[in-house]
Amino acid sequence: MTFSGANQTISGSDPGEVTEAPQPVCILFLAANPDGTSPLRLDREIKAITEALQTSPGGNRFEIAQSWAAGDREIQDGLLRYKPGILHLSGHGNRTGRPVLEGETAVRDLHGSGSRSSTSSRDDLWLLGLLRVFGAVRGQTRCVVLNICHSEAIAQALAQVTGCALGMSDAIGDEAAIRFSWSFYNALGHGLSVKAAFDAATGQIAMGGWPMDSTPRLITAGVDPANLTFA
Repeated sequence: MTFSGANQTISGSDPGEVTEAPQPVCILFLAANPDGTSPLRLDREIKAITEALQTSPGGNRFEIAQSWAAGDREIQDGLLRYKPGILHLSGHGNRTGRPVLEGETAVRDLHGSGSRSSTSSRDDLWLLGLLRVFGAVRGQTRCVVLNICHSEAIAQALAQVTGCALGMSDAIGDEAAIRFSWSFYNALGHGLSVKAAFDAATGQIAMGGWPMDSTPRLITAGVDPANLTFA
């Protein structure tokens, strides 16, 4: 007989034996839709992710932490506070793929103003800073999902630190993004690997009428996504 407590399991075979129960995998959902950008249905996306896990047999192995109106501080605080196994960032991306976060002057770049060279320089510096923040907690977050337009280059860089990242090579609409998220986390909750979950999610995009291989990208560095599982 086994009794499960808050974070420990007491085995009936040895009354004195106490073993730690597996900790749930935290998914940190960061959402940003600042004033001046077109509205996104990020509320529907987190609802879809929650339902995807609730209806999967391994969904109880995950817990979701949410941070809305996210900016640079929320990325660092979320990594340190929640220690997520998966970090999921949803919102807009500017012309270079940099996420448009809360309080960002980069919002104007979404509309094509400002010189390309100055925008690129700021974004390069921001990315270097982001990689340093992730480097401070290296080994903690095993996968980053950037459900953001034009985010492939950011995903390429983050994969070098985390081992695995998903990004978008082009623009992606609300409906496709939501469908992708639902399928990806539903598959993870069924115990599929990240590679299999990615394949299922791109398949769902195709079933919805969008080209499945034109936008989402799965990028890894030193990790076999076919062997990367969370449940």
